[in-house]
Amino acid sequence: MKNAQDHNPYLALDDVSLYAHVYKHVSEHTAVAELILPTVHCASCVRTLETWPSLQKGLIDVKIDFSQQRGTFRFDPSEVKLSTLAHLLEGMGFPPDMSLASAETAAKGRSPHERKALRQLAVAGFVSGNTMLFALPEYFGLSPQDDLSLFIRGITALLSIPLVLVSSEPFFVSAWGALKNRTTNMDVPIALGIVALFVKSHFDVWTGYGPGYFDSLAGLLFFLLIGRWFQSRTFSALHFERDYKSFFPFSAWVIENGKEVAKPLESLQKGNLLRVRHGELIPVDGKVIEGISAIDTAFITGESQPEDVFVGDDVPAGAKVAGGALTIEVTRALDQRYLTSLWSEDTDGHRPIWTALTDRLGRSFTGVVLGLSAVSALVWAFIDPSRIVLVVTSILIVACPCALALSVPFSLGNTVRWLGRHGAFVKSTLTVERLAKVNAWIFDKTGTLTVSGVHDWDIPREWHAETTNALVSLANQSAHPLSRSLVHFGELHQWKHSLKVQEFQEELGRGLQGLIEKKKYTLGSPSFCQQNMDEAPAHALGAMVDGQFLGYMVPKGSFREGLAQGMQQLSPAPLAVLTGDSAGEEDALRQHVSEKADIRFRQKPEEKKVFVANWQSKGYTVAMVGDGLNDAGALSQSDVGITVAEDAMHFAPACDILLRANALPSLHKHQLLAQAGVRAVRLSMIMSLAYNITGLTWAVRGALTPEVSAILMPISSLSVVAFTTLYTRRAAAKIFAKP
Repeated sequence: MKNAQDHNPYLALDDVSLYAHVYKHVSEHTAVAELILPTVHCASCVRTLETWPSLQKGLIDVKIDFSQQRGTFRFDPSEVKLSTLAHLLEGMGFPPDMSLASAETAAKGRSPHERKALRQLAVAGFVSGNTMLFALPEYFGLSPQDDLSLFIRGITALLSIPLVLVSSEPFFVSAWGALKNRTTNMDVPIALGIVALFVKSHFDVWTGYGPGYFDSLAGLLFFLLIGRWFQSRTFSALHFERDYKSFFPFSAWVIENGKEVAKPLESLQKGNLLRVRHGELIPVDGKVIEGISAIDTAFITGESQPEDVFVGDDVPAGAKVAGGALTIEVTRALDQRYLTSLWSEDTDGHRPIWTALTDRLGRSFTGVVLGLSAVSALVWAFIDPSRIVLVVTSILIVACPCALALSVPFSLGNTVRWLGRHGAFVKSTLTVERLAKVNAWIFDKTGTLTVSGVHDWDIPREWHAETTNALVSLANQSAHPLSRSLVHFGELHQWKHSLKVQEFQEELGRGLQGLIEKKKYTLGSPSFCQQNMDEAPAHALGAMVDGQFLGYMVPKGSFREGLAQGMQQLSPAPLAVLTGDSAGEEDALRQHVSEKADIRFRQKPEEKKVFVANWQSKGYTVAMVGDGLNDAGALSQSDVGITVAEDAMHFAPACDILLRANALPSLHKHQLLAQAGVRAVRLSMIMSLAYNITGLTWAVRGALTPEVSAILMPISSLSVVAFTTLYTRRAAAKIFAKP
């Protein structure tokens, strides 16, 4: 007997070089691939696929982007091949679209799936039109034993065979795929309704009992396919634009003519040279040209042990530099969707509250509908047995869990989109729910409340150029806001910042160390330089060389414009500022935050995390706002971690929201919009429940036909989509129009 794998049409998928656009990461035990799944059309499809890993060996995780009909599959290539997964997907009713065409080519023509769907719709339309035509004798009351009438009934019965074989395929394949995975979806009752009409109609015709319900069957499939096609076109037009460039232009440091220039990530091309520092994310696949460091691939694989990298080594997009700065040559253009999909994954195992609720309702929905159908059939057996099939079929068709399930992704998904347009790139819909509930705020100061651009610096005049060049070169290894500010200041004064740094180390929130021309330089907080914090100027960075203290460099920072007003609007909630600085600038800070704010100085990263946990233990839902570097522990501990970003790719995987720096004073407006998104969920769920209760009530009474039910079902889904889109758009316009 031949191996089933021999007949697998997706074997070419295992060739990474041929399908490089599909594979986003490949290592010995972890591979990440993205597949287009054009038949994903409802929330039950998403649930079926995302629970698949519990049944499939080697499949680690599945994430479905419902709005774009894409799936991200994380698997162990030593246990299961991508071709096997694709073949199984086809058997489940979700065949991947493996077209190699570019986006431009795809835009000019239809995909194979679209062409197949149109063929199925054409067959259903042809059979429906002719069946209605052939049913005219019955409508005009010709004798059932008339030869012409019997002949037409036979033709109609024969036409129903290709109708069911061709046009009902997507419903049966989807239903069977769900049942094989020990779950149900909305296509299960639809498939049962089709079977009931088909069997009953053929029984009536070939036994001479009656003309059957072929017109209802043909009309049902025709309108169902029209609804599915229209629904698909609507969804494709409502992408939530989840890539970062839709929100704000992250940039990378590109080396041109020996100078570093900030350029938008989407402009990166193969061959560009990038400078990536400690704590920053590598945005593209590349090769190390200069520097010896380590990279942390936990963002990609979940493995927390950093890997050493040397000149000539390949480094993947999504890895984070965990040592000295690297110069990297771009080997593959940016795939922003991949970076976004990595960051967007929920790592705490929780599902959105409203999603969990609709999941529970969805799981019981099919059972309730089938039970109601059985009871209705029993009742109509006493009222009018001839109407049992039509009543039961109408019940099975009109019930629509999609309208209920779509309320969450489209309400919160549109909220994510509008939040992004106003400067907050949100990790997931779960984050929207949590942001709406936040009732306590904690802020870092340096690089968060203060501008992290170019500062003026007070630097001892007696320092030699050798010292300043070495310290700026050391600072150039780090992505910390003060380090970046010092480097920018050095550029204005034409200090060298490209001296070779060896044995670089950074203690987050404390300071930097490294060997430069055989001398050990230290740059950091007074305590890091073994000095008394109370005697040091505010924000001062101490400097040492070979263990000898040289003095302090003092930045003249400035608070963000509009900060005081923004903090005042958050002030009804408890508010705290945690900073590693000394208390020298407390008076200036008090001018921008509430008098009741809890301000704590000299806070270490681990102390910030403990502070967040203490507030949570008091029942607060806490948002932590920081720069994403020395706040990673606190960001991870908080209910909502918010990283303030200026330009570079230094956001931490622990954060839930990337906030454009100039949007910080509007943080309260972002929370108001999140609360409006949650209200949209509630209202749309009420709409969908009202539709299902009303539709089932009319169907049980026998007041609906299968054709009308097939028309109402997609309309219910589209009404939810339209309502949530308009509601969130209006809420965003109203909230952000206020001063």
